Amino acid sequence: MLHVAPVDLKSAFDSVDRQALWGALRGVVMAQFIMKLIEELHAVTTNCIQLGDVMSDSLYTCCGIQ
Repeated sequence: MLHVAPVDLKSAFDSVDRQALWGALRGVVMAQFIMKLIEELHAVTTNCIQLGDVMSDSLYTCCGIQ
């Protein structure tokens, strides 16, 4: 017996360009330090891929999980 479960990965994860996000947030009235905190939270994010015992090098992420 075969079971199939389609998964739309593009919809499952964030794919918003961060530069566009910062531009949109600058149009909203908020304290500058809060804007800076949000930007720093997303600055220079990296991911690694692990397959069994093997870990990949770090991969820079500029939006979503790419």
